[in-house]
Amino acid sequence: MKKILFLIFFISVSICSADWNADMVYDIYGPMGVSLTKPEWTPFNLSVYPFNLVGFNTKNYGFRLICSLYYGNEVCCGLTGGLSQISGYHYGAAVTALYSACGIHYGLSISPVNLAMENHGVQIGIVNHILPFGETGNYLQIGIYNYAENGLQIGLLNHNPNALFPWMILFNYSSNGIYKIK
Repeated sequence: MKKILFLIFFISVSICSADWNADMVYDIYGPMGVSLTKPEWTPFNLSVYPFNLVGFNTKNYGFRLICSLYYGNEVCCGLTGGLSQISGYHYGAAVTALYSACGIHYGLSISPVNLAMENHGVQIGIVNHILPFGETGNYLQIGIYNYAENGLQIGLLNHNPNALFPWMILFNYSSNGIYKIK
């Protein structure tokens, strides 16, 4: 009975004070549920879909626990854990059960699927993919399949279109512009 009352209280507070993210979430991410508060920054964020402790534009400096398939923060500095993570800028470590998606990543990301526009750290997973938009920096990828336009890749199958050998098993490397094919 206490759990049911808590759930009713939680939902009613959420509906009364919610920010429905219409003005905060970029088109690329789509709707991410209901945000309970809207501070500029927070040391802790918890997300249990469809409820989020803070909105997407809230900067997180500390710890995030994401218990939903689809939620994140624009800027995260610290440790992220849970099912998945989405962030514009991620500084620190992310350990997720499904996927990690970042605009620019600095640090360590351990996830079955790692996606980023720039990787200035280490990605460890089954699939690691640096999205080819603009400057696509990559430091290190370790996984079964790795894709990037530069950097060091260690895995079963590595694809780097700018490397001397674009498809390699076990190891591949190129730095910015050395073997760039035009």
